[in-house]
Amino acid sequence: MANALGSASILCSLAVWVEAILHFVPGFPRYDPPFKRWAATLGVAIILSIVAATRGRRLWLLASLWPLATLLLLDYIVGT
Repeated sequence: MANALGSASILCSLAVWVEAILHFVPGFPRYDPPFKRWAATLGVAIILSIVAATRGRRLWLLASLWPLATLLLLDYIVGT
């Protein structure tokens, strides 16, 4: 159960990065999600990794650093 939650956390974090990268691909349909949607997705990723750490290996707590760093970076870039 903990591995599934931790993996879901990583997938949520990857989804934000993939969405940001696809934004700059020429010919790809433009989709500009609001900052709140990205923040909510990263918040879910942080919560999932914390729950995974409490239910299983403590190593999943390190997985919460990636979405947290992404959230801080996006907050700095967007300037909200």
